Amino acid sequence: MSAFQAGIATVDVTPPVGTWLAGFAGRSKGSEGIHDPLRSRALVLDDGATRLALITNDIISVRYETIDELKSMIFDECGLQPEQVMINCSHTHSGPAMRPAGSVYSTDECYIRTYMRKIVGAVKMALSDLQPARLGMARTDVQIGINRRERTPEGGTKLGENPDLPVAPYVDVLRVDAMDGSPRVILMSHACHPVTRAADNYMISADYPGRAQACVETVFVGAQAMFAQGCSGNINTVPVGGSFEDVHRLGTVLGGAAIKAAAMIETQCDISLGSVFKASGIPLQDPPPVAEAAEHFEQAKQALQRAEQEGDPTQVRIRTTLANWTEKILELSQAGETGRVFRYDLQAFKVGDWAIVGLPGEVFCEYQLNIDAASPFHRTMVLGVTNGCPSYIPIASEFEHGGYEVVDSMRYYGETQLDPATEQVILSQTADLLKQLI
Repeated sequence: MSAFQAGIATVDVTPPVGTWLAGFAGRSKGSEGIHDPLRSRALVLDDGATRLALITNDIISVRYETIDELKSMIFDECGLQPEQVMINCSHTHSGPAMRPAGSVYSTDECYIRTYMRKIVGAVKMALSDLQPARLGMARTDVQIGINRRERTPEGGTKLGENPDLPVAPYVDVLRVDAMDGSPRVILMSHACHPVTRAADNYMISADYPGRAQACVETVFVGAQAMFAQGCSGNINTVPVGGSFEDVHRLGTVLGGAAIKAAAMIETQCDISLGSVFKASGIPLQDPPPVAEAAEHFEQAKQALQRAEQEGDPTQVRIRTTLANWTEKILELSQAGETGRVFRYDLQAFKVGDWAIVGLPGEVFCEYQLNIDAASPFHRTMVLGVTNGCPSYIPIASEFEHGGYEVVDSMRYYGETQLDPATEQVILSQTADLLKQLI
């Protein structure tokens, strides 16, 4: 009998109604209801020598501090080392805020503690569920989004639609069967921001990934579906800010493609596993001169004062965040901070002749395309929003075009801009990790 085994578990991580939703700064109140539940799922694979755990979440993202503590808890209670555990978030913008208190969103720390306990419980249950298994993977074409880096007449960039720039137009699917051939797990990965609903939505929802998973489970009765977000930093759904009917439609399109791919897979039981992890860093641009930073701080304070006088609580929250950011940048300038590096952990799993790469942050889709193309494996599933979400991760050629992801978003993530050298650092180090898995 083959030594390869797999176990799966699902937990409900839907927050209480009233919890603030994350992803759009313009929301003015907490959630008002639950359109569909949020779930986290733990898939554990074991080849007799190596054990891996992939955790997917209907959550926008999880901060580094939570990831570190969560992996420590999993080690203490389940015996899995941090490099054996990969934690991906779907990045739904209709799920709970998970950033630290004091950010633009109001964060429920009690919910985060409960979420962590549930994730540890899911890993425990998946370990208890380990049984002989078969596995296979496939890829098929699908596209539900578009590159959102729309060029302006002035040569800049705004959030919109740009069909001339890349997308990752496919879904990767991993299927786990029982030894009798009955499907137990269907994992799909696609790169697209779950922003079908926009800032005017106050209903908790997994967005299109939730519908896609439901579609798969309708066809593969008895199997559990998982969604892992790809490198979707510059890819939006079409439309953005649509209705729940649009959520249903896009999720059905993606789910249908995943069903097609899963149906084509021939599973096998001779599966070897591996994992590598690198605690790395990417370069940040230096802060501006002190005089410039001081001017920005003064402007931010004045904008906050105006918001307070006007009495708009949403604008007060946003302006407070921006004032805090400009104050931090001023302090960096005054201290003469240069050559700073941003934490950026890299991880990769080997699953037979495929690899799974996990990258933190809202990663541009070009990383996914380029890492897969250069990989020594048959196929490489490249995930963003994995093991943390420190910022957007643009490619070097997009820095000259500016825009939200390159410039403005860092005000909310609380840092200076990344350096264009970031792309080469990530690609080079990821290539080294994949070589180690061969």
